[in-house]
Amino acid sequence: MELQWYVGIDWGKQHHQICLLDHAEQPCSECMIPHTGEGFLPLTAWLSEHTGAAAPETIGVVLETSIGPVVECCQANGYHVYAMNPKQADRFRDRFSPAGAKDDRRDALVLATARYLEPQALRRLERPENYSIELRDRCRMRQNSIQLQIRLILQMQQVFWRYYPQFESLFGSSVAVRRGTVASHPAF
Repeated sequence: MELQWYVGIDWGKQHHQICLLDHAEQPCSECMIPHTGEGFLPLTAWLSEHTGAAAPETIGVVLETSIGPVVECCQANGYHVYAMNPKQADRFRDRFSPAGAKDDRRDALVLATARYLEPQALRRLERPENYSIELRDRCRMRQNSIQLQIRLILQMQQVFWRYYPQFESLFGSSVAVRRGTVASHPAF
């Protein structure tokens, strides 16, 4: 099914600016929603109201991010979701303002227009399976725990070397941090 509506969402930490274009590239409406769980609820109702309850498959949503609750919300509602590289968005912004001034309303318009004018420049995001979401989260948690472990070992080394200078002569440099893993002396 061909897209009839183009939505640009300028993602923000506090709120999200949304711009809706019709199939003739005419701005239809815009709004702002807060970055809260309750803020995502009116998004679907707002889009349904302003698109005349169009089928979700006819609505394309463009964001400068490929992960996060906004992406997941749009995918869960059946919209076609596209990610745009922030550098690309910056180049598209030059079409609207040669000074390149950052403005949330303009950025949302730029994103929606980019999908209309140059769809090949965007990457469509497929909704991941639940197991891949869980795997990604577990990998992120593992990486965070490794980084925490490395930080703590380095802090511990500094304390030992500061208050017990013989530490290195006892164990040598066998307590080392190498390429994201921790290697330590068997005595530890």
